[in-house]
Amino acid sequence: PPRSTLFPYTTLFRSAGRAGGIYRFRLPRCPRLARVVSRAGRPDELSFARDPRLLGVALRRVMLWRGARLTLLEPCDPALDLGFHQFESDNAFRWTNGDAMLPAMLFDGIDGACELELHVACTTRYPLVEASAIAMAA
Repeated sequence: PPRSTLFPYTTLFRSAGRAGGIYRFRLPRCPRLARVVSRAGRPDELSFARDPRLLGVALRRVMLWRGARLTLLEPCDPALDLGFHQFESDNAFRWTNGDAMLPAMLFDGIDGACELELHVACTTRYPLVEASAIAMAA
């Protein structure tokens, strides 16, 4: 499974929980900007499809909760542009490239704690990271 991560401001948040492809992030304060960061791979380089795009995770929906207040982004929303591929109407999802910026308008008018849900439709195969690369990053 992907290791979806959210980067509001410069603070790293790992998913607080995952169930049925829904990743939940509990944020102590609502960010102005946030990125969705995951592993990524090019299917053509991994020899299982002729797709040259760098694929992270395929999002079916983005939901931001502040108590009972909900802000919803569907994958066809043109605001999903930086780090996102085109909307795939046949599949009703939109791929990230592994480092996608959520639109600032998602967080407009929201103060205080909030919960972000990323509804992940599917993932792809990702290249293996060599143990030496992991050790160097530590």
